[in-house]
Amino acid sequence: MTPTVDFRKKLAQRIEGNGNKSLSDEDLIGFSKEFIEVLGESNSMSSMKLYRYMPFNYNNIRSIEKGAIYLSEIGKMNDVFEGLTLVHDSQTIDFKDLHDLVYLKSFSEEKDNLLMWSHYGDNHKGLCIEYELKHILNQQDNEKNNLGILYHLFPVIYLENRVDDESAFNNLKYASKSINQYKSDLKDKNVPEDVEWHKDIKSLFLIKSKKWEYEKEWRIAVTFMQMNEKDEEPYDGNKVLYNINNQNIPFDCITSIYFGANLENDKQEHIEEIVSRLNNDKDKKISVYKNILNPGEYKLDTELIV
Repeated sequence: MTPTVDFRKKLAQRIEGNGNKSLSDEDLIGFSKEFIEVLGESNSMSSMKLYRYMPFNYNNIRSIEKGAIYLSEIGKMNDVFEGLTLVHDSQTIDFKDLHDLVYLKSFSEEKDNLLMWSHYGDNHKGLCIEYELKHILNQQDNEKNNLGILYHLFPVIYLENRVDDESAFNNLKYASKSINQYKSDLKDKNVPEDVEWHKDIKSLFLIKSKKWEYEKEWRIAVTFMQMNEKDEEPYDGNKVLYNINNQNIPFDCITSIYFGANLENDKQEHIEEIVSRLNNDKDKKISVYKNILNPGEYKLDTELIV
């Protein structure tokens, strides 16, 4: 069992042990501390790698060059039930009411999933980026250090049914109604009211339908409050959650790039030039692979290019 699979099971057990109800931010911090501890064990021989499938476009290429990723508002995700984990007394929350309560970036545990390549890798004309999470721990004295991002990184848990949790339902519903006033207060440099409603909602965005289980998703999830509350001493004391300042964040831990089987030659050459330049400037090197269709089975083989 890989560490990522192991931690997916551990988070699922925590949610199931809580009656399939939401977890508090404090619960999630406890999970993150355990995850980071295992990640940093010197005697751990297993890598902890995640993968991001993406089309070849300007923004994605720039993210490779800069060693950064961009967190998207929840409204830009492709699951019609995204964030709509909760139901209570036959009531639901409308997707449009979630606004930008949470910002997300998705990854997978697999690099050779045929459906993922088709859905997110532009029908095999795009790329898959490999991130080695252990490298983040080695950047603590680096200007690109972003160790705190690991406190926002979690596996997605897949359930058969939506969750009936009255307390969490009311909390999320009120947070969705108060977000615009929250933004207005911040803009006018007023102290936002009702911030308590914006706590403990993150775990609700880590649960999806079992129909999505094939994605084996992990995601970075940062709430609007965590991105915008920047007091010297956060009101809840959890400073580690408040170090994400905007949607564009350092994530300088790329170890490999995989070309889709149908990626055009000129685009391959462009990526190879970028990697050559990056490898000249870094201690760690980025490898480049080309996907090749296996001649006998429905699977992808790889060929090392750089």
